[in-house]
Amino acid sequence: MVKKQWTLTLLLLLILPLSLFCQEVKVTAEIDEDGVVEMPIKGSITVTHDQSLEVDMDSFRLDDDPIKVEFLKEVRLSSRSTLIISIYNFHLDAQPVGLQVLPEISVTVGGKVYSSISSTYKVVDRAPPPSKPTKPSAAVVLKLETIVDGDITLYPGQRITVGYRFLFNYSVDLVEENIPLLEAKGFRKIGGKETRDFTKDSLNVFEATQVIQAIEPGEYSFEPGILAGRAYRTDRLGRKEYAKTESRAESQPLTIQVLPFPEEGKPTSFNGAVGETLKFSASLLTSNEVTAGDKMELLLTIEGNGELAGMPMPEVCCQPGYSGFFRLSDLPPVEEVSEMKKTFSVEMRPLNALMAELPSLEFSYFNPESKKYTTLRSISIPITVTPLKRGAVDERRHVLMEPKRDLEERADEEVLQPEPIEIEGNVPLTSADLENLTFGTWWVLLFIPFGIVAILLQINMRDYIIKRQQRVTPKRSKNFFQEAFEEGSGSPRFFQLIHHAFLLRLVERGDILSAEIPIHQLSEKGAQGKVRAFLHHIEEKRFSGKEEEFGEKFFKEAKMLFREIK
Repeated sequence: MVKKQWTLTLLLLLILPLSLFCQEVKVTAEIDEDGVVEMPIKGSITVTHDQSLEVDMDSFRLDDDPIKVEFLKEVRLSSRSTLIISIYNFHLDAQPVGLQVLPEISVTVGGKVYSSISSTYKVVDRAPPPSKPTKPSAAVVLKLETIVDGDITLYPGQRITVGYRFLFNYSVDLVEENIPLLEAKGFRKIGGKETRDFTKDSLNVFEATQVIQAIEPGEYSFEPGILAGRAYRTDRLGRKEYAKTESRAESQPLTIQVLPFPEEGKPTSFNGAVGETLKFSASLLTSNEVTAGDKMELLLTIEGNGELAGMPMPEVCCQPGYSGFFRLSDLPPVEEVSEMKKTFSVEMRPLNALMAELPSLEFSYFNPESKKYTTLRSISIPITVTPLKRGAVDERRHVLMEPKRDLEERADEEVLQPEPIEIEGNVPLTSADLENLTFGTWWVLLFIPFGIVAILLQINMRDYIIKRQQRVTPKRSKNFFQEAFEEGSGSPRFFQLIHHAFLLRLVERGDILSAEIPIHQLSEKGAQGKVRAFLHHIEEKRFSGKEEEFGEKFFKEAKMLFREIK
């Protein structure tokens, strides 16, 4: 018992310092970019803390003076972690030219005060840009139009293309976005979203469309699409100048009606095929001379103008002359679709030698233009089936019928008999068990002061490590580029890092002043033009749902371009 208590004491001494590390709050403060003489200086503060700890917005202080901050956003490090990063903006008064010191900034988090490490920043001697209005000078244009390519009165299985067209003359920070047509609830989405951007009448145009397929009859109403946000433009220093009022755009609502197939004149062989002028045929891919039980492969071909990609295969098993005479494979048929043709490869086995042909197959489809059904028939195919020979009957019967044993008999056969288990007897006590162990006396209390000293040393070591970690040199473009490849393709953070790495590369070259500049403001020539085209290419793949294309080939192209614009 004494030994167990001593073990728990040691565990507590080890766990306590670790818990202090896990719950630490980190505060960092930095100036976003070089300041300009006679202009306010913008900086940011990041507070890394547990989500249960509250950051006091009124407690920020620069040295001993209060400083006003603006909450920017909150980032969660991981879905499984409770740590979050709170980001704030602040502004300082204009400073003289030269190297300046950013003092410590303190804040109260969870009732305790934490401080950043002081750092330096540079103020350059450059004339401030001419005064500009705090809003875009021209009238803000933000429009949202509905795109519909096809008839909005459909039958199950038919497809149309829907989407939206965005028209704008300024970049917009969206605060509300609702685009229900691209979600297409109640319909089956075919492929990914298709995107296209271009310029028309001095306006930027972005189109996003989706092909959808009707599934069940009914009336499907889609609310108006909504975009709302504040337009902005970026000055020479990369700072955003917002419009005073919020812009809002709505598209027209849309109702799509899916009609049920008419019951009048519906053939028994109809199973949902839709088309206008179709042809149907059947052919045998294997030999027409077989032995009962041998595999045969039948090719069904549908050609013409119709919804071939989603067209179902004619039901072979239920047609006259097949049920009871042929056994179809349990595996699904192999389908192939070309521009105007779809084929089905069906495996089957004759059960006996009574059949002299593969009977004609019936295929029916519905024409939405004439609103009538059409029935087509294939020609019968002569075959010769040889009866089974003696000795092969039992084996072939197993292939054809595949009998199953009774589940209870199989359960009885599979019962496992466990090996005997030896139960050991109790171990007798000895005289040594009645005495105190080496660390089971009161003398062990003398170790407590040493434990306290060890904890204090670990706390001091923790503070030293934290201060070293906060003295981080600014990251360069190659650091963000390397982080992106370590993150792996497909995640939102991967695309953010790639985007920032290339823009920061242009800043390091002296081509642009800020890595926060929008892509469309980059020049179309030189290194800026190559980066602009590459980042636009990435966005097109993301919005079109083709993120699987970010593989080895994409990584090689990104590395080559990154080295080229060095």
